[in-house]
Amino acid sequence: DAAANTYLFIKKVASLSREGVAPGPGWPQPTTYATPQAFDYGMSTSVTNNARYKNLIDSALLSVPSISISTDQKNLFSADSGIYMNALQDGDAWERPASIELLRNDNVEGFQINAGLRIRGGYSRHGDNPKHSFRLFFKTMYGKGKLSYPLFENEGVTKFDKMDLRTAQNYSWSYPGHLGQYNTMISDVFCRDLQREMGQPYTRSRFYHLYLNGVYWGLFQTQERSEAKYAASYFGGTSDDYDVIKVDDSYGIAATDGNLDAYREVWNMCVAGFRADSNYFKLQGKNANGTTNANLKNLVDIDNLIDYMLVIFYSGNFDSPTSKYGSNKQPNNMYCIYNRVLSDGFKFFIHDAEHTLRTTAGEGPGIGLNENRVNIGTLTDGNKMTVTDFSCFHPQWLHFRLSDNAEYKMRFADHVYKHFFNKGCFTPERSSELFRARAKEIDMAIIAESARWGNTSMSPAATKDDQWLPAINDILNNYFPKRFAIVRGQLQAVSLYPAIDPPLFVRNDDPIIDRQFECAAGARILIQKPLYENGTVYYTRNGDDPRRIGGAVSASAINAGTETTISVDTTLLIKARVLNGAVWSALHEITLVVTPGMTAVQGRDEAIPTEMALQQNYPNPFNPSTTIRYVVSHASRVTIAVYNLLGEQIDVLVDGMMQPGMHTVRWNASAFPSGMYFCRMSVAGTEGSVSVKKLLLMK
Repeated sequence: DAAANTYLFIKKVASLSREGVAPGPGWPQPTTYATPQAFDYGMSTSVTNNARYKNLIDSALLSVPSISISTDQKNLFSADSGIYMNALQDGDAWERPASIELLRNDNVEGFQINAGLRIRGGYSRHGDNPKHSFRLFFKTMYGKGKLSYPLFENEGVTKFDKMDLRTAQNYSWSYPGHLGQYNTMISDVFCRDLQREMGQPYTRSRFYHLYLNGVYWGLFQTQERSEAKYAASYFGGTSDDYDVIKVDDSYGIAATDGNLDAYREVWNMCVAGFRADSNYFKLQGKNANGTTNANLKNLVDIDNLIDYMLVIFYSGNFDSPTSKYGSNKQPNNMYCIYNRVLSDGFKFFIHDAEHTLRTTAGEGPGIGLNENRVNIGTLTDGNKMTVTDFSCFHPQWLHFRLSDNAEYKMRFADHVYKHFFNKGCFTPERSSELFRARAKEIDMAIIAESARWGNTSMSPAATKDDQWLPAINDILNNYFPKRFAIVRGQLQAVSLYPAIDPPLFVRNDDPIIDRQFECAAGARILIQKPLYENGTVYYTRNGDDPRRIGGAVSASAINAGTETTISVDTTLLIKARVLNGAVWSALHEITLVVTPGMTAVQGRDEAIPTEMALQQNYPNPFNPSTTIRYVVSHASRVTIAVYNLLGEQIDVLVDGMMQPGMHTVRWNASAFPSGMYFCRMSVAGTEGSVSVKKLLLMK
């Protein structure tokens, strides 16, 4: 039970680990060749002496907490038994005792715990990569059987059996030939954050600087492992209740916990197919009419599967859950968990999502912004996704087979609308917000990472301003604004999203884009068919779907024609669709919450604007018309014009004297091609009077 105590002298980090020099006895000599393991040491003077960074190194090292790993040098670097020197080895035989310490940067107490240490990863274990990732095992043989510490504050549990320390592998500065100019260090965790935003189980992460036997080893991130003990800690029961399925080292599937029995049942149902509703509902433990059958197992959490696939499609992940590297013939980077006791369906987890968010062709077979992972089951070339054997069965094949079923496709469309519109996590604004939040966490720490590893495989050394920020801004400026429309088109091409847009909910000419909306008793809400759509609006007030299984109109659905106004006297769940012939739109649902004591003036939807303002258009994206609201605080000459990406004015919507108040104008873009446009409002004689909003036309 020996305990280590690490003291970090931040101002000495660079000088104690000199560039290109082994830190001391027992450290292998630096080499860029895998003989059998490449090593690179020290802080690059081209970064530490750079005028932009030399006064920021200390701040960079203190900007995130630090983890210190201490172990005998031989445990890492012995030619015969060192885990770093033999990084391709795995299993219990290649676990070594170590002390793990958390040194926080905010005067809050960290921890010290003894644990088992292993190398983690797949291809990144190869010896030409000098910066490996680690896995920590908290076992009674080392002392405490669990780590008891709130690693993720209130976001997660506080007891852990194991934890990963990941770092950039694909698109990294340290790994030769891996296109470090595209390194963000956050694409993987961002994709897992998307599962969180969708209300699905996910694995959590935090960023840390790592010190290995006192030597600064760069920027890492923790990640929970989606295994049985993780499942028990978040979902209840014991670890013995769970099956955990993942890809093994030979690119086949294996049960790391439990067994493959339930997963094989899912496979057998895939072989039979899901075109018939009876098979589709049986997969979920239901009768053919969609009602629950207590005698059947719920084998798949359908909502979880859909949301999982939407992350894959949106992020353009070509290496999970099947890999383009293997021509989409084998599984890769997948985890799923099933509770045999509760029988609540397999749940799928985003894992190792570095091959994502590319705007151009990058490492491997990806093509960038237009990457299409939606259609791989229907391709006619050698990259057509095929699964002919249970050993290669993965969730994207399950999704593909389920797509033969009309009820699944309708449910899929409902999820598309939920997450791609109305503040959903795939809207350009929300995706950018989530991505920026992760980038902000390491905005300073990345300077230390560039000093440590920026010159390992790149010359001149990669830096925050020259490589990292351009990679971040490329995604913010070129991926998120465009990817939404691309994926929607890909989904429509395979009938996973209808061409009909759902109804709008409108309050005082203001479309409501919140899923829950507070209002006063007696508030009047307009339910409206989009002006450019044909068809009829159907809605319910009792929580039922207006569409019955099979496509008929529900008995409880109310025919609203093209629009209707309802009075809200009590809290209501409204569900609405547009029906055009035999084609239904996706579902738009909203909870209207009547707040006691709220008056029309107090309601946030009734707030009286006091400043000149151009509000975001709705819908956005749109086709071909959209509504633009703007506020005039005093009588003024207002001009509102639309510009293309070249800065050319292509349309004028408003040009004249406007009285105080809230105004709306509609832009019909049927004469213009799909793409990004800018709406510019200017007010004559008013300082700071120019306001610009992005409009996304998607035909």
